[in-house]
This record gives sequence, structure tokens and C-alpha cells, in this order.
Amino acid sequence: MTIRLHVGENLSDPLVTPLTYFGDSLRLWLSGGEDFWEDAGSTDPCEDGDVIEVWSDQATVGPYDASNSNTPIYDDDALNSIGGAVFVRADKDALNFSNAIIEAADTEITCFLVFNSTAAPINDNRTVFYYNRGGINCFVIEAMDVSSKIRVFLQRGTAEMMLTPVLTLSDFHYISMWQKEGVGAEIWVDGVSKATNANAGAWNSTGWAQKACIGNNDDSCFTGTFMEGFVVAGPISDADRQVGENYLATKYNL
Repeated sequence: MTIRLHVGENLSDPLVTPLTYFGDSLRLWLSGGEDFWEDAGSTDPCEDGDVIEVWSDQATVGPYDASNSNTPIYDDDALNSIGGAVFVRADKDALNFSNAIIEAADTEITCFLVFNSTAAPINDNRTVFYYNRGGINCFVIEAMDVSSKIRVFLQRGTAEMMLTPVLTLSDFHYISMWQKEGVGAEIWVDGVSKATNANAGAWNSTGWAQKACIGNNDDSCFTGTFMEGFVVAGPISDADRQVGENYLATKYNL
């Protein structure tokens, strides 16, 4: 039997990972420090300063690897001695993955992210994480430098949550966001609930403008470092969410 340890795990005190805890409900897992590649064939691991061509998905459902649009850079000691993806150009840098991570029957989803954001030279409302399946039915997490806030669109132009109080975006935060169709949504920063919304938006539409990415490569990508992200489909309890948050807080010493 082969045992594969992820970053932050050891045999004497193993850290529960998203895959070991959420199983097939885990639809995407881009794990910090793991499986960054500088070639499309995923045979040449990134070293410090290399352009990231592929960030391999650790979930088993797809997998849905994130691929390079332009030039995110690998930093092998981005946070807590763990490698991450550094986004430099707000008009270009992005990593794209498949929007098939969410299936037509899914009505509930929770996303977990770790990132920081630095000042953008082009656009104050900078896309960190974007998911769209049919034009208006999407969610977008944006970093807003001037107001030092994070904004979440549940349906762009229809419903949004603006996080207050003001955040220090240059600091790393772990953020979790939950939405259930017909019920509502909530977002937590560093384990503390910051905003709720009774939005009943659907996830399961199909149509034009389907897209899923970190950054956006359309003049509104954030600049900063994205350390980790994973997506869980289906019902999730407060205890489940806290397991995901504890994993991130422990791994990154946040």
C-alpha cells in the first residue's frame, strides 16, 4: 500500500484533508505547494519563479486541472513555506478550470479559498475566483483595493454581499462561501460569519458565457497570491465547514 502525504500532513499527526473528509463531494481541489507544472503535459515540476502552465486538481471526480492563460508565477515559499500562484498582470493573468465541477443537479455548494491581494494598476474591482454557467447565474469573488473590501456576487447584477468591516487585503485570509438554491447564502472570513443573503439563485443553468477561473484575464484580474481553493457540492453542516476551515488555518498558520 502506498500512502501519499499532502503538504501539512505527517504520519504522527496527520491533517484531515478535503479529499479524506469530503470524498466524492469534493469537486475541485487546488492544493497549495502541490502539483504545479511548467509544461502542459505535467511532467516538469515548477521551481521558484517558473511560469505555471498547469495546477493539477487533487479531487478525484474530474480531475479538472487549472491551466495557464497567461503568466501566473510559482513562488515556492509564498506562505508558511508552501508554494503558491502569484498573479502579477491585472489585464492578463488567470488559471482556467472546467465549470463541469458543478453538475446540473447540484443545488448547494461551498467554496474555500486562501489568497491575498495587492494593488491593481487597471481595475479596482478585481476578480479572484469566478464561476459561471449561463450568463447571469454565477458567483464572483472580487477584491476591492480602494475600499479594502471583498465583494461576492451570487448573481451578477442581481444579488451581492459586500464584506464589512474593512479587511486588510494584503494579508492572507481563508474564506468560505456557501450557497443553496432557494434558501440563501453566507460567507465567512477567517472562520467568522461576515455576510448573509437570502438570494435564491440557481447554479444549474447552461448557456453562453460559461467560464470558471482564478483571475479572469479580461482587464479585471486580481494581483496577489492564490494559495489554495476547493469546492464541495451538496449539503454541508457548520461542523463540516469548520473542518475545511481548520484544514486551511492549520496548513497556512493563519
